[in-house]
Amino acid sequence: MKLIQTLLITGALLLGGSAMAQNIVTAEQVQVTINGSTTRESLAQMRQDLQAVGLEFRYQPQFDNDRHLTGISFMIHDLTSGQEFGGASEDNFMNPSKYTSFRMTKAEGAWATQCFGVCN
Repeated sequence: MKLIQTLLITGALLLGGSAMAQNIVTAEQVQVTINGSTTRESLAQMRQDLQAVGLEFRYQPQFDNDRHLTGISFMIHDLTSGQEFGGASEDNFMNPSKYTSFRMTKAEGAWATQCFGVCN
């Protein structure tokens, strides 16, 4: 019984870690996925990480009474030029298969949008 419990806990930790590992923010690449398991703290960290690479993450989260993220609307802007790159909205994170995401790359000093919304 103890072995099964240990395996379940280890599996949950590995899955949780891989979900967080999906978000990449570097000076040349951004890949972010937001879903019902995204926390207030991770949204704030995302905002800070994006600001560090010259992007502004404006978001409006929706939470239920238990502080679980149930939806979000967001826009991405270039901090230097003010250019709006786009955004997305999802309001059904109660469904575990629902998510929103965005991908961007930077080439020759300029950010370019790869995908906003449901990115595969």
